[in-house]
Amino acid sequence: RRPCKITKVRLYYGYFTNLAWTAQVDKNSPVDMAVSLWLLVFSQNEPPLLKKWLHFLEKHPEVRGIPRDTWNMFLNFTNTVGNDLTQYDDTEAWPSLFDDFVEFENDQLNQNSSTMQDLNRESSSSPTS
Repeated sequence: RRPCKITKVRLYYGYFTNLAWTAQVDKNSPVDMAVSLWLLVFSQNEPPLLKKWLHFLEKHPEVRGIPRDTWNMFLNFTNTVGNDLTQYDDTEAWPSLFDDFVEFENDQLNQNSSTMQDLNRESSSSPTS
């Protein structure tokens, strides 16, 4: 019996978890290594949030390492919160980096919404010829 795609992803994810943290002295993996591993693990079946997550990490250079619990919970996080983060519940015990990510994404969404509203106001108030 062949394992389903999600099971294969979980197996790969577990393997890369061990690989990423075996050589680490502390409990963090460098961001660039974690990003490379996420891209490798999800090369065939990318979660919709992956690009946004990687963009968040790129925009936050102060994040110097990915804690093991963040790595371990990422797959579950992407399966739980929905493609647009609407299922995210801030009362759940997610790693704080996920909380920061959701806040960043909400800020991005609000900025885009405000920009669209401003553009709509400008276009409706400009004289037509």
